[in-house]
Amino acid sequence: MRISHRYKFIFFSNPKTGSESVRLMLDPYSDILCRRPSECTPDFPFYDHMLPVELRDVFRERGWDFDAYYKFVFVRNPWARLVSVYAAILDRGFAGRVRDAGNALSRWIRGRDMDPDIDGFRRWVRTVETSGRGGGGKPHHRFRQKGTWSIAAFVGDGQGHELVDEVIRLEDAADRLPALAVQLGLPDADRVRLPHVNVHRHPKYVSYYDDATAAHVAQLYAGDIARFGYRFGQ
Repeated sequence: MRISHRYKFIFFSNPKTGSESVRLMLDPYSDILCRRPSECTPDFPFYDHMLPVELRDVFRERGWDFDAYYKFVFVRNPWARLVSVYAAILDRGFAGRVRDAGNALSRWIRGRDMDPDIDGFRRWVRTVETSGRGGGGKPHHRFRQKGTWSIAAFVGDGQGHELVDEVIRLEDAADRLPALAVQLGLPDADRVRLPHVNVHRHPKYVSYYDDATAAHVAQLYAGDIARFGYRFGQ
């Protein structure tokens, strides 16, 4: 998440939708840079994947006008996003142990040399939820919650209202962000470009699915798919 009091914007970081790249892009214009949840305090409660409804409450407590800020967030093809979430779970669950060994599993996590754990993914994808507990590894993993949420769950207030002004498809980000930078009045807006960081080199996401799991995701994320025109293999 990034907040700018000067330029009156809030960027909400929806997990595995390119948010790390956008945060990096917005850093020079932001007054508040999020932290890991473990690093937050009562005086600084702003964490990386904070929900709009949570931030609205913080603004109210501090007497800040939440409605005066332009609030935006990214969404992503759900079939592709779930593969990225799964890769992140594996990375955080095992990478610390295998980096020291430098073995084949470490190379596989980074998308090289070995086949992906397709069977494991297909079992896991049937356990995810689009709100509430969400999906992810052990309870301490940050993708345990929110990593698999639908956009409606992430930006909603629990009463059917969305608390953001714009939801941008990650796939359209390169075209939309320069215009948004101009809209927000950012200096040198014509030079704003989206950097690409934290990119997992997993195989093309369609290889993780069979017909049954692809159909399951289509049903699970029917709202996102219909609203943003996503298709399997897109």
